[in-house]
Amino acid sequence: EAMGMPVEEKKITTQIDLSVNAYIPNDFINSEALRIEAYKSIVLIEDIQDYNRVQEELEDRYGTVPFCVDRLMKIALMKNNANSLGITDIAQSPDGIMLRFIKSKAPDIKQLSKISSSGVVKILFSSGERPYILIRLTKASEDDIIKKVNFVLNCLQTPEL
Repeated sequence: EAMGMPVEEKKITTQIDLSVNAYIPNDFINSEALRIEAYKSIVLIEDIQDYNRVQEELEDRYGTVPFCVDRLMKIALMKNNANSLGITDIAQSPDGIMLRFIKSKAPDIKQLSKISSSGVVKILFSSGERPYILIRLTKASEDDIIKKVNFVLNCLQTPEL
């Protein structure tokens, strides 16, 4: 707090580093200007409605959306969800996928047990100055990687009843 004013939390911009092919190929949209326009639409995806709208627009204009473009849209949605959860980065390593949180947004024990007991993913959690969740992975496909990260993000977003 400075001079009695509440301190505003800095807006988080999650860095994502995953081993997935996520891009718009030239043979899907061959005009560079139109590809850039499509990238701009994708980067603005904030929720599932935006995702569906952008997918519909791309399909209407250019035909069936390739998997690599769909992955790009899912990663844009993932990034927005991660931003709102206070996740600073999502990075893939040989051990799995690390989701790092700002300290004030670390997940609580209820959220962690919900993820663990699901059987969908195996996780490790570390609290401390730089809290993180490590999603354990062994030979996962690109789509599995995205599904597992999104599963964890959805568990963290869903309030307990």
